[in-house]
Amino acid sequence: MSSNVFAAPLRLDIQPTRRRRIWRWLTHLAVLTTLPLLQSPWLITVVLACLMLSLYRTRTASPLTLLWRSDDQWTLYENGIAVSAQLEGIAFVQTWLVILPLRPINSRRLRHIPLFPDELPEPAFRRLRVRLRMHQAERTDGDKLRS
Repeated sequence: MSSNVFAAPLRLDIQPTRRRRIWRWLTHLAVLTTLPLLQSPWLITVVLACLMLSLYRTRTASPLTLLWRSDDQWTLYENGIAVSAQLEGIAFVQTWLVILPLRPINSRRLRHIPLFPDELPEPAFRRLRVRLRMHQAERTDGDKLRS
């Protein structure tokens, strides 16, 4: 496999879209439909509180910019703040959705960033998918060689 060393940095300017809002509401609605299956009133209360907290935390998504450099370093730009990050684990890559598991440097918390095709220009979304698949193939080949 070829390396990403000479690849140009990939800049992704992500804007919230209608598809993201629909997805957010559908996932919260799916949790809400499971409430009648719960038997305990305190468990229903806890699930409702978690659901409301989740809706509150995701109510407004600020514009986010990601920069993936050729040395596999990521930079997240959100609200004027730049944070370095690394890709942790395996990204979910499909034609309709990409989920990036990024861990900011000096943080133990893993941040999953879902990306829908309508949030990016089509060529940028395609480049991201291809580069992620190549990156994951290189990692698995490297793991096989070490074993």
